[in-house]
Amino acid sequence: MRSRLVLVLPGGGYGPQGAALRFPLLAIEQLGPSDWKLISYPTIPAGTADAFSVLTDAVAEQVLSVIHDAQADEVVFLAKSLGTRALAGISQRIPRHLPARAIWLTPLFGAPEVRDLAAASGLRSLIIAGDADPYHYRDGLDLVATTLDASTLIVAEADHSLEVPGDVHASIRALTAITMAVIEFMG
Repeated sequence: MRSRLVLVLPGGGYGPQGAALRFPLLAIEQLGPSDWKLISYPTIPAGTADAFSVLTDAVAEQVLSVIHDAQADEVVFLAKSLGTRALAGISQRIPRHLPARAIWLTPLFGAPEVRDLAAASGLRSLIIAGDADPYHYRDGLDLVATTLDASTLIVAEADHSLEVPGDVHASIRALTAITMAVIEFMG
């Protein structure tokens, strides 16, 4: 059975305790041996000239170190929001021989540098977004999905947390759909 290393690139204020990250992690663990590592972000002072490069360099250093030391058969990047910016930024530094997949949750594909780098990543991908997320950019998602031949799930009425405000039952159905999409993608 294949072992997996899951690298979690969280949102700026959304960590692995949040349902949109926690349940995909549980789904991956259910499918077989896996370990996961939470990637942290540097504090970037306001006014930093190239904050994207600072973020990318700090994340790449952590990710490449963990990958180098890992004994896993496959690496899975589970990225949410700010994490999708970081993943796009490091995507060209991921060793090409490495069996890797990416799950892009609430991606920031409205930012051209994120969209273009994600599309050029070559990563086998699943992209999940909520259509009520103010950061959701359908044209960017479609471009990345088409370029990568990615699987996609657009959750109706879901916000940036992939929840449906004011409707707990719809939020649970959304979480179920997200979990099922991850299981299908990883299977």
